[in-house]
Amino acid sequence: MALTSTGGPFRYCGLLFYVFLVAFGFLVGIMFRVDGMTPLKIIDVREISDVHPPRILTALNDDHIWTTTTSTIDPPNITEANQPPVVSEKPAPNCSAEFMRNFYVHHHRYPEIIHWDDDLTLFRPDSCKLVQADVLQCLAKKDITSIAVYGDSQGWRYGKSIIQYFRNSGLVCEYQEFEKREGKIPDLDYLAKYTPELRSRMVAGAHQCRGCSGFRAKCTSGERAVTIEYISTEEINSEVVTLTADKDITAVTSFEEFLFNIYLKDRFPDLNVFFMPMNHIKRLPLNKFTNDFPKFLSILKNAIPPTSEFFLIPGTAEFDVIAPVRYRGKLFNGFLANDAIRRLNTAMSLILEPELVNQTSKLSSFLDLYEVTGSVLSLADDGVHFKAEWYQVFWRVFLDVYCQIT
Repeated sequence: MALTSTGGPFRYCGLLFYVFLVAFGFLVGIMFRVDGMTPLKIIDVREISDVHPPRILTALNDDHIWTTTTSTIDPPNITEANQPPVVSEKPAPNCSAEFMRNFYVHHHRYPEIIHWDDDLTLFRPDSCKLVQADVLQCLAKKDITSIAVYGDSQGWRYGKSIIQYFRNSGLVCEYQEFEKREGKIPDLDYLAKYTPELRSRMVAGAHQCRGCSGFRAKCTSGERAVTIEYISTEEINSEVVTLTADKDITAVTSFEEFLFNIYLKDRFPDLNVFFMPMNHIKRLPLNKFTNDFPKFLSILKNAIPPTSEFFLIPGTAEFDVIAPVRYRGKLFNGFLANDAIRRLNTAMSLILEPELVNQTSKLSSFLDLYEVTGSVLSLADDGVHFKAEWYQVFWRVFLDVYCQIT
């Protein structure tokens, strides 16, 4: 039969076109893997409208990402194995002396990121959580009966401030004795109180500070009594008081030897907080400090008993903008005051490191107070010293850390 226009080749063309469409659809199905063999994961679901919000579902499989918008589509059934892991933040540890030492062991520094409250009534390290200490409980738990505060005119203010802090914490504090200097000459009778037999051998040098006379106080609460003494120390290698030799005792050639080996020998305080007198030390070359500080530590380590703790506190920032005109922009051995203090704090930390990484050492340090105070001009008083609020804040944070027992 002859082929007509309605049969033959046209029918075969249609069949071929149909086969082509089927094959194309099959290939597309393979490309997009819609055969259900690869599960989809919902990785983002966001509301994009307040009224009848459709959901944007971004689906991810091994090969492709695509997005579809719908108000009725239900997400695929997601198994627990396909869900992303839940990340829970570990609570910050409490700030304690143990935490600080462990932090130093691992990082070779103390925490550096410090946050101040908006009203500047508290600062806190970023790495741990401050827990306010109950001072009376702390003194009882640690069996603290004596505290010494050391330093220059800054130390004098810290000494006054801890007494006020204890008063605010419920203790009754009274000053017992004051050193009576003549200008910058130390009061030898005051310093010979506990060793009167050595009074005749004591030789007076001179202090650098007129307003840093020592004092003794006593704070009580019920049966708990704590003595607090401020001891003037403007240097770490000085001859403020020395001793001449006799047939039984060799000469004592530095105030630091006299202080730790004679003056405090039989009554070494339980808690010692030594504020490094960086305002005075910065006036001398850095290499003098790096030579003197190890000698100071050697004397101290040989004198401190096992029952005592000793904290060496870095220097604070200074503020040229409110300092007397003669000190503004002044260079100390080629460095501005803050640069000199920063270098001293760094050198101090490096020299102290063997003690700070030693879990059994009785010597400790604290946060770098240059970093803590550098941003709080409103707490500064005269460019070197601070308003009373700073010293109270320091003791709050220090005691919160010291009293925390982990």
